[in-house]
Amino acid sequence: MKKMHWIMPAIILLIGVFILVLNNYKDVTAVPSDSWTREVELATTSIQSNIKTTLNSNGSYNIYYFTDNGLVEGKYNESLELIDQSSYDIPYTKWTEVYPGDKNIVYADNEAMYQTESNEKISDIQEFIPLKNGMIYQWNDKIYYLEGNSLDKRLLIESVSKETLIDVYQPTATNTYIMLSDKQRNATEYRLLKWDGKNVTEIDQQTIELEPSLTLEELSFTVDNNQLSLFINAGPLDKHTYLPEDNYYFTQQKIGSPISLNPVPFNDPFSRNDLQNVKDIELDVKDGKSELLFRAKGSTETKYRDAVEYNVYKAVLNGQGKVDVTRLSNTPWLSKNPSWVSDDVVVWLDVTGDTNKLFAAGSTDLENLPESSLSKDTGFRIVGKTMVMLASGLLTLLVTIGWYVVPLGFIGIMTFGSNNALDKGKEWVFYTPALLYVAVALYFNEQLFSEKVISRLPAYLDFPGSPFILICAFGVITYLIMATTDLKERWSIPKRITYFVAVHISFLMIFVGPFIL
Repeated sequence: MKKMHWIMPAIILLIGVFILVLNNYKDVTAVPSDSWTREVELATTSIQSNIKTTLNSNGSYNIYYFTDNGLVEGKYNESLELIDQSSYDIPYTKWTEVYPGDKNIVYADNEAMYQTESNEKISDIQEFIPLKNGMIYQWNDKIYYLEGNSLDKRLLIESVSKETLIDVYQPTATNTYIMLSDKQRNATEYRLLKWDGKNVTEIDQQTIELEPSLTLEELSFTVDNNQLSLFINAGPLDKHTYLPEDNYYFTQQKIGSPISLNPVPFNDPFSRNDLQNVKDIELDVKDGKSELLFRAKGSTETKYRDAVEYNVYKAVLNGQGKVDVTRLSNTPWLSKNPSWVSDDVVVWLDVTGDTNKLFAAGSTDLENLPESSLSKDTGFRIVGKTMVMLASGLLTLLVTIGWYVVPLGFIGIMTFGSNNALDKGKEWVFYTPALLYVAVALYFNEQLFSEKVISRLPAYLDFPGSPFILICAFGVITYLIMATTDLKERWSIPKRITYFVAVHISFLMIFVGPFIL
């Protein structure tokens, strides 16, 4: 067939596009980590609210979130299938917090808390912290506990300043730890109190000293087996300095021991960089180890523009600053407000535009979780990512311009020069520029195969000596196509040289070019 010299390269280029699509499908639908499943969509909402969850004794879950119509209570079975849903007429503001009790649902804004059914105000507040069976709140200089079923009030602590930071950790319903912190520039003095359901006892009082240029921004703590764990986010005291906005520290030591903070590096498990903007932090103790649940900006291959996005992570910490980070979500949208439903299931909200998505994912050890389906949006992202990558492949023509200028220039000299070797069809006139082109490509291979490009190449193209092997392999393939289609007899030497260079560059443009940007 006279057109085989076009059909054969086209088949190879189509194979390259198909491999790229398949590779993008794997990237877009990749699991967050080997031990975690892909996301399952539970609901949609236009409100970016916090998410409250409860685990029932029968293994089912209650998940609470806000919509335009108020608070929604979704009841899900162990397979994350919706079995019942209720709505409550609660106005939402950015300060709204909810205590979802068995008998009473109590909500609070920035001024007061209310009983949902009657909408009756229970008390004015300055602070509201929901717990397992009730809630702690502050009004004026006193801290109270409100029992969830009876709504009975109990005074816990007096003489508390309005500027005092209140943090609470409740490992069991009968053991509650309250930390009261007062910040003065780079020093923070705290009091740690324990409430056993009857009495409130102070068990520790110390001062946390940060570097002179830093001040406390956020504090989380846990208590387990007489061990105090502190996680601190510190920011620059002077907001106009070049210091990082977030500086993370952790310590785990016996209650009463002097505080010794260790910097915490959050390594990105899917890149050589650290995670950025660690937010929405939740500290807990699991199996005797301190564990953080948070969202952060890290590497993801689910997008076709930026290679980073906010996703959900967990980190297991120890007192020496060592951190084991695991990614729990892998989506192309901004993930926020993560919350544990159980030890093996997490929920969060993805900000996807006017309509946000409530997602859940779980450990691969759970056999009853549903598999994530291929949605239209996923298909669009696969196609979009492929098109953008193919468009960026056109830059191959620009970065390799020095490769093909030399052989084409040689042909130009032979064409307009006095030498009649070209007119006589001498084969060395073809082989010389062809070999010259390959030699220039090999010598200046870094123009295309930069460190950045090589780091982005998929596994099937990333191997020792891949730039040299790919350049030579595509050169041999192009030559074999020309040899098997009798172009030697049918085409002039300048036309054959142009074909050789064009087809070779096209192969590189489809197989390597998509990874330039």
